[in-house]
Amino acid sequence: MIIYSFLTTILFMSANFFPDSLVAQDVTLLLPPQTDGGMPLMRALKNRKTSREFAGKDISAQQLSNLLWAACGINRPDEKKGSL
Repeated sequence: MIIYSFLTTILFMSANFFPDSLVAQDVTLLLPPQTDGGMPLMRALKNRKTSREFAGKDISAQQLSNLLWAACGINRPDEKKGSL
């Protein structure tokens, strides 16, 4: 949560230092993350492996939303706690 707050502050402050031509004008709203279903945690940990091959295709908006949520999402909003 601290890292998320820090990054948000940096992004906000950077908008004041860069010319408008360098600052993104459009905002893309992400889909809500899918937090149900999927593989059980222990099976995912057992089956994990490193891969050096990539498909070369774009990920979906849902996959992007899920990845960003897992990296820095607020998964317990009532307690104001995140996934970090």
